Amino acid sequence: MIQFYQLQQPKAGSPEDRDGRSDALKEEGNNTGEGVRCPTCNRPLSMLKWLPPFRVELESWGKHYGDIADVGDDLIVSERFRQVFENSGLQGLVSFEPVVIIKVLYRRGKPKEPLPRYFKAAVVRSTTTINQEASGFVWENVAKICPECLFDTLKRYQALIIKEETWTGEDIFFPRGGHGPIVSERFKNVFDKNRMLGAVFIPVEEAGYDNFPWEAQAEST
Repeated sequence: MIQFYQLQQPKAGSPEDRDGRSDALKEEGNNTGEGVRCPTCNRPLSMLKWLPPFRVELESWGKHYGDIADVGDDLIVSERFRQVFENSGLQGLVSFEPVVIIKVLYRRGKPKEPLPRYFKAAVVRSTTTINQEASGFVWENVAKICPECLFDTLKRYQALIIKEETWTGEDIFFPRGGHGPIVSERFKNVFDKNRMLGAVFIPVEEAGYDNFPWEAQAEST
């Protein structure tokens, strides 16, 4: 069995947060283009595409600068991360484009090392598919699920189990029919071996989320 993880930024106050978390905030008024849409149902599958120039404010929360400073449709990563990713032969990031840091806010003191160069890296949208039944997906109306993107109004899920036979080999990707980014065990091992900072890895078996938490609260009262 192949182990996969959901990539997340450290939670506030956690050891990973205090050791090396950085947040990248896009410059106000940044340029955007059309995002990715499902060709069948026209549902937005991504945020609006971020267009040049790539300018951000950096918030530094830890003793060190993070090697991953944002987790979203794009990653903001350090030059060290870029070098390790490319030298390790990992797959799933399609481009590294320089980011201009226009301001740095130090929330818990300034790290001793120099501010690294950062890059925007685009994460692949893969045909690797989530096993929604095994993951405990609960829908508002199952009959409305799109056969292409496998989505409609999703209430909650208990996990993000990958159909291993659909995995196309990327080490970081957005899966079809689920949320991400998802990373392979290879990605996690490379990240940990090189002692990179700014991200945590949640086993996909534990990566549940509830979009309608008030329903559970109502049932408990």
